[in-house]
Amino acid sequence: MTNYCIGISNKIRIARSFFIQKGIGCLREYSKTNPESVKQFISENKLALC
Repeated sequence: MTNYCIGISNKIRIARSFFIQKGIGCLREYSKTNPESVKQFISENKLALC
């Protein structure tokens, strides 16, 4: 059972990392056309991004 839980935890960690990287990439691309909106989003969501 322990190995199963560790395996599931690793899959969740990898998936979460993937989506965090995708979100950062989207913000990076959007900042090229609307940097002020991205700055505002980041300043309003600092705790959620950490």
